[in-house]
Amino acid sequence: MDYGFYNPYLLNKLDTIDAEELMATPYAPKNFIVADMLPEGLTLLCGPSKIGKSWFVLQLCLCVALGRMFLGHNIISSDVLYLALEDTFARVKDRVARLTEECPTNLRFAVQAGTLGGELEEQLVNHKTQYPDTKLVVIDTLQKVRGASDPKAGSPTYGKDYADIGSLKKLADDLGIAIVLVHHLRKTQDKDDPFNEISGTTGLMGAADTVLLLKKVNRGTDTTFLYLTGRDIEFRAMAIEFTNCYWRLDEDVPPHDGICYRPLAPIVKTVCEYIKEHKHFRGTASELLALLGEENVKPNVLTRSLSTEAYDYLQQVGILYDSGRTGNGRWLELTLKPSDDNDANDEKNSLEEIPTQSSLTVTDG
Repeated sequence: MDYGFYNPYLLNKLDTIDAEELMATPYAPKNFIVADMLPEGLTLLCGPSKIGKSWFVLQLCLCVALGRMFLGHNIISSDVLYLALEDTFARVKDRVARLTEECPTNLRFAVQAGTLGGELEEQLVNHKTQYPDTKLVVIDTLQKVRGASDPKAGSPTYGKDYADIGSLKKLADDLGIAIVLVHHLRKTQDKDDPFNEISGTTGLMGAADTVLLLKKVNRGTDTTFLYLTGRDIEFRAMAIEFTNCYWRLDEDVPPHDGICYRPLAPIVKTVCEYIKEHKHFRGTASELLALLGEENVKPNVLTRSLSTEAYDYLQQVGILYDSGRTGNGRWLELTLKPSDDNDANDEKNSLEEIPTQSSLTVTDG
């Protein structure tokens, strides 16, 4: 069919990017509220009844609000909202008193909230507007914000579970916060994969960015494993124990560490040494390679390597990276930041390997 100058199929085009452009474009890394554990986005915290999930998230909230490490992990201190929907203010007060003598004013509580698809989303947006430094929201529990179920509807479907979690994930992404959603495990155990024990369909885990799962090794021990998996963290399991209302690392049990490391490309180190000496470069990758005297590195490999490290290694050593495209091709710009801290960072960042983004140490910011 001849549409002439009008083609309805061109009115709704996909926004695509080719592989070369993708690999040459620097993207900001995911922000972590708790390093290696809790990134921005939607996180499910699951565990069996009475294992200590509410104590776990209350301890998390206090650590983030007070700027304290959480289970040996660095945090970004921020305002925190804890929706303790299965508790009263009196019970929350008693639990806080058991954990700390400090009373952070940037940690706020509510024991009632709206439901998904109703008032909850608007309430969270309004709270973020009123307290813009809020970076962590805990909802305890999922079932409390789903509202009363229709007895005629039967069991939740994959689509319903995915839609419920997906709406909160979108809200977390839009607000730039981490939402932790507390949920339960089913009684039926799965020895091969503990994540199969999450109550509901796989739509819950499929829509979440991160899943944390608490599970005891056996009933005769205090040791609990915290299983972690997600889009921005590597799978691993940490041994922790719950004593005197407090979660601690179990030092006697080594962690199952799934963190992977990528080697730092030698050409990146060469470029950094050049920029530290000459302060600035703007031009093409070919021009930079010529200045470096590098004949065995292809321009596209240099561009990809610099783009990959733009927000990790380069920023750590005090070098700003930018790139773009003109009619004559792609240009690169590298600038040494005028900071007294750059020299102090040289020794710290001279390692041959650097961690992937999910394992970068996040400092108090």
